Amino acid sequence: MASCSSNNADSSKKPNAIQSSSINAPTSLQGTALAFEINKTELISGNEQRLYHDGTFKSYFFANRMFSDGRDYNGFSWGSEYQYTTTGNQSEIVQLLHIPDNSATVDINVKTQLTYLTPNSGTFELDVNQKHSMAGSVHYRHAGTFRSTDNKLEMMEKGLPNSSLDFIFQNITANEKNIDIKSGSKITMSFSDPHYAKFTLNNKDYETKDYQLIPVDTFNKRIKGTLNGDTPFEVQLHFDQFYFGQFEANVGNGAFKANGIFMSSRWIPVADYKIQGKFTDGLKYLSKYTKIEYPYSVYLPPNYETSKKKYPVLYLTDGQWVKEFHKAVEAHNKEFIVVAIEQGPENRRMEDYKLPGASNYIRFLKDEIIPQIEKQYRTNSNRIFWGASLGATVGEILLSQETDKKPYFSTYALSDGAFWANPSEIQEKLKTALAQPKSETISIFTSGTRQGNYISNLDFVNRLQSLNNPSLVLKNIELKETHNEMATPTFETFIDAMR
Repeated sequence: MASCSSNNADSSKKPNAIQSSSINAPTSLQGTALAFEINKTELISGNEQRLYHDGTFKSYFFANRMFSDGRDYNGFSWGSEYQYTTTGNQSEIVQLLHIPDNSATVDINVKTQLTYLTPNSGTFELDVNQKHSMAGSVHYRHAGTFRSTDNKLEMMEKGLPNSSLDFIFQNITANEKNIDIKSGSKITMSFSDPHYAKFTLNNKDYETKDYQLIPVDTFNKRIKGTLNGDTPFEVQLHFDQFYFGQFEANVGNGAFKANGIFMSSRWIPVADYKIQGKFTDGLKYLSKYTKIEYPYSVYLPPNYETSKKKYPVLYLTDGQWVKEFHKAVEAHNKEFIVVAIEQGPENRRMEDYKLPGASNYIRFLKDEIIPQIEKQYRTNSNRIFWGASLGATVGEILLSQETDKKPYFSTYALSDGAFWANPSEIQEKLKTALAQPKSETISIFTSGTRQGNYISNLDFVNRLQSLNNPSLVLKNIELKETHNEMATPTFETFIDAMR
């Protein structure tokens, strides 16, 4: 930076130099918080798509633990132990993070150099070595300014209502009642109000009408109540970040004890709504390509039975949002047939939505279920593809197959796509497939969040824009939502433009 060098021989008289010469870095950061403003990024090695080139983040410091809130930076927020050393007006923070997940692990080595120019502000350099088991490695540096800020921090600040907790079990330490839970089992507990929650285990429903969420300290909370009116339970939650952490469960006063990891997500409450069209649920399709039986549902617009009209078809991967989407379709007076395809077995999307497995999943779409829908119902030539996260990566692969003059899908709606999961050859195929104008336009609607796949989505959009293809209608939005909360607002943003 220009301020780092000067031809002025009397530079020692500059205000900053005079200030910093008498400033010492604090001997401890405990009980404080710092806000960092990034103004420079340098890629050392790895994939530049994984970088965020601007933004702010906060770090909160405790006795032997720190927590960085990157929701306005790269979405990455995590707590860890840290080492802190000082020399004069400079200090160094060293973090080693190992982050487990149900689908990936991340190891990160972070070194932050602070130079205090005033007692509460200065400049910083941050060096990050990151290894992601799915996305690969990246090494980069940030530089910018920092300042002291308020130190208020709270996990799960909106509480439990209108949210769900996924409990992924790792170790069963007591099981006197032989409950059919083993390592790797997952239970999703849904919280609909401040005292009511429910989950299903082995086709049996469980509920609590008296649960309490009890704060312990900044990173620990406790859920306590009774299941089905007579079985006490308690779950200790230890937060590693805002939406993720480790848990210990105790059911029946020690009859069942286990631990593992948990993930939380929120949903937008949908008021009771009576669908005006016809909704058929419980349908199944056994694919000869994937050998998987996929549950799916079909929605028909209100006037389908009394008209002879042919309708566009909206194909939804990850069909769990069908209730919200049906309501939005009718609220916006969109006459769509909606086919919502669920993933089938637990975590099957990790196989079907990524290559090489995605090849057979796309054959299931194009050669099996879509032809059946078009044979069974009155459809026109407009097909709409919807995918979120890894489902959006299927959308990119489908786009790379749009080699014919007439597009197969007229619209792609892709929410916070994990496009980083696709290999580079898909990018080349995409460029080739969409290099020339089509006989009809293809609308491509995308969204991203800094708490998810913002930069991956932005790279995808930039690649499409660089083609300068007049047949592509591109619209992109950034939303300030978590990754798991992106689907409904993305759908509602773009539904009027879908065709």
